[in-house]
Amino acid sequence: MNRRTRTTGRMGVALVAVALLACASVATTAASDGKVLTVGITAEPDSLNPVFTTNILFESVAHTVVEKLFYYDENFALQPWLATEWGWIDPLTFEISIREGISFSNGEPLDATAVAFSLNLYAVHPAHSYKLPGGVYSTTTVVDDNTVHVHVTRPFSPLLDVLVRAGGVFPPIYYTQVGEVNRPGFSGGSFI
Repeated sequence: MNRRTRTTGRMGVALVAVALLACASVATTAASDGKVLTVGITAEPDSLNPVFTTNILFESVAHTVVEKLFYYDENFALQPWLATEWGWIDPLTFEISIREGISFSNGEPLDATAVAFSLNLYAVHPAHSYKLPGGVYSTTTVVDDNTVHVHVTRPFSPLLDVLVRAGGVFPPIYYTQVGEVNRPGFSGGSFI
C-alpha cells in the first residue's frame, strides 16, 4: 500500500467519524436541584417508559431511568440487582426475592407489590407481546413484602431472559395516579 492510499484511507475514516458525531443527538436535562445531565446518543428514544418500547436506543439509557431485577455482566453471567435470589419452585412458578430497604425517587417502597405491578404491566402491553408467546404468562403475585411468584400456564424456559430484558420496576401508586407516563421522574434509576 502506498503513502497516498494510506493517507486517503485515514481521511476517509476521519470524515466518517465526523459525520457520525454530527448525526449524534445530544439531550440535556436539568434536574430540580440545578444539576444537568447531558447524554449523547445517535437519535432520540421513542419513549422513556420501557413498557412502551423495545427500541435499542432506549436500552442505552434504560439503566439510568429504571432499575432492573437482574442484568447480564460483561461475560453474560446473570447478576442480581433489585432481585437477590430467583428460581423455579415448580414447573409453572418462578420465585423472585427482592432486595430490602429500597425506595423510588418519590419515596414509594420498591417492594414485591411494585415488582408484581410492573411485571404485569409488561405482560399486557403490545410492545412486549413478542417476548411471551400467546397464553404463556398468567400473572405475577405478591407472596410477602419481598417475594413475588411469576406464574406461567406451561413450562417456559426462556422466562428468565424475558424478565432480564423487561424487568424495569415502577412505583405503582405514582404510575396509577399519573397514568401511562412517557417521561422520567417516577423510578429508581441513577439520574431520576
